[in-house]
Amino acid sequence: DHTYFEPGMPGYVAMHHNVLWVTLATGTSMTPFWWAFSGRLNDVVVSNQLLNIRKFTDNVPFSKLTHISRVEVKIPNGDGFGMKSDQLIYGWVVNAKTDVAGVPVTVSTTMDGKYKLKLFHTWRGEYILEKEMASANGTIIFTVPSLHTSGGHSNYIGQDVAFTLERIVPEPLVPDTKNKNKRKMN
Repeated sequence: DHTYFEPGMPGYVAMHHNVLWVTLATGTSMTPFWWAFSGRLNDVVVSNQLLNIRKFTDNVPFSKLTHISRVEVKIPNGDGFGMKSDQLIYGWVVNAKTDVAGVPVTVSTTMDGKYKLKLFHTWRGEYILEKEMASANGTIIFTVPSLHTSGGHSNYIGQDVAFTLERIVPEPLVPDTKNKNKRKMN
């Protein structure tokens, strides 16, 4: 009974959604739990937020991440949050006043090289974009698309999006003693 929005009021679902994503992306809670648990949470709209965050976290191998710390994530006129490890960076960006479509997102990677970017539509619970990008000078910049197409329909991005940046480690080269050429190690 101490929440700003009572269950069922306009704004309640958005508050629930935002709390789940910001706690994940700041490392304050790896398994976010809603403080106003009640029978009203057991509905299609609110409980879907838990399913959507689970779909995202299913693709983050938390038990295998090493050296986890916060990472700087910036977007113009909004808020960005993220965590980095030796293997993966994940985060969430939000603009409560407008949307994040067409907005550049800057992430401090600290390690230059190639990364696989995956954008996650937090309200739909699906990945909407996957592509390779390069980091230079310890920074990677990507732009959130304005629309994405799914099943032949264009879909609005909205006020927030989650992302992962997985570091692509090149395979080491080992000498080929027979041909005196270098080849990739399997």
